[in-house]
Amino acid sequence: MKIKTIYLVLLTSFSVISMSFAQVDVGLKGGISYNSNGDLSEITSGINNIISGADAKTGYNVGFWLNAKLPVLGIFIQPEINYVRTKSAYNSTNYSLQKLDIPVLFGFKILKFAKIYAGPSFQYVMDASFGLNTIQSMQTDDFSVGMNIGAGFEIGKLGFDVRYDRGLTASESTVFTNTAQVFNIDARQKQLVFGLTYKLN
Repeated sequence: MKIKTIYLVLLTSFSVISMSFAQVDVGLKGGISYNSNGDLSEITSGINNIISGADAKTGYNVGFWLNAKLPVLGIFIQPEINYVRTKSAYNSTNYSLQKLDIPVLFGFKILKFAKIYAGPSFQYVMDASFGLNTIQSMQTDDFSVGMNIGAGFEIGKLGFDVRYDRGLTASESTVFTNTAQVFNIDARQKQLVFGLTYKLN
């Protein structure tokens, strides 16, 4: 139900923006990310062993964006919908996430071709996995909120941007193994994202 609600809200927002503003650009985007997660705690017989900071690994994202210039204020609003896949390593064991990421960015242009922006992102976890062959089950918080800040430039229909994406609200995966071990993973991500964009109109 949550994912259907997110889709409905996003599509409604895109429609309202498209009808409300004369200058609206739409496009596609894709890129790679350099990601790491927070601490992992191994809980066995009431004893907590903390493994701090995951080793970062590369991931990727693909998506769709809409950019509308707000009249008078001189700023733009850019909602996006992105499929994101990331991976982090804890002691050579990989933790992977697939999620739907919906940033709503606000920014302004510099020298007509460059831009800076920031805004919240709403993230829905579609799937999570932890690379142990002894896993019995896994539970993950499916919704969280983050923050994006970045900059980019455009040349014709092509563009390039770089942004920092940081999870803000609590998000955790709990892993249960068939050897009676329990792992809690801080799923709030910290990632540097490099992206290419293509304007369709």
